[in-house]
Amino acid sequence: MLRQHIPAESVDLIYLDPPFNSNRSYNVLFKAHGGEESQAQIEAFDDSWHWSQQTQAQYEALIAGGAPGE
Repeated sequence: MLRQHIPAESVDLIYLDPPFNSNRSYNVLFKAHGGEESQAQIEAFDDSWHWSQQTQAQYEALIAGGAPGE
């Protein structure tokens, strides 16, 4: 797709960060100043996706010609 529609000089980098839709919550774990494990952590992101009524409506609008031309 890129080779057909985008000039080669306009793309410097394409970055993908799998896994996608792993249905996991990813946390950032911390260590104490001395390097030992700590119980402290925060949720970094939740990698799950669900088909919803809003998703269905957006999908139907795109299929019906609502997708942008560019």
